[in-house]
Amino acid sequence: MKYNLALLCKSRIHADALIHLSKKLRDAIPSIYVLGENSYPHVTICQFEAEETNIDSIWKSVLPIEPHFKVNPVRYYWSPKIVGNGFYYTGLEVLCSDDLYVFHKKVISALNPVEATNVIGHQFFPHFTLGCCQLGDVPPDFLPLNDDIWTQDIEVKLALGESGPEYQFKKILYEQ
Repeated sequence: MKYNLALLCKSRIHADALIHLSKKLRDAIPSIYVLGENSYPHVTICQFEAEETNIDSIWKSVLPIEPHFKVNPVRYYWSPKIVGNGFYYTGLEVLCSDDLYVFHKKVISALNPVEATNVIGHQFFPHFTLGCCQLGDVPPDFLPLNDDIWTQDIEVKLALGESGPEYQFKKILYEQ
């Protein structure tokens, strides 16, 4: 089964603002990934596959590692990689602060020998995915960012959840 260790918003205000932006994006462009309907807003730390019987011990190995920092979205991103049928991932890139990067490395180290299926280490790309959208040749640049997202640092907590087919965080199993 697919799983995701990720940072979730502590504040419902921030989570709702990200969900609103994702739905606004979906209303403008066809999307197969919509926050709030089939995913929690999250910043992935590690995606992996594991047997359900191992999940409790995996969570216990990372539980002591707490995020003592906030995340801050810095820009939109549009993935250059096509997922299929002209669909691209899009979202908000999060500043990869030293604290976030060290946290990421500690979690990956604690998971050993679990093998990550996402990009880790120096290629770690922290972000909130807003959608998996069908784009034209030029990505649109028309969605105003809500102040609850853009101008504030976002408090986060570590969580472990089940992932859907697009590795969206679809069900919380454990959270700090």
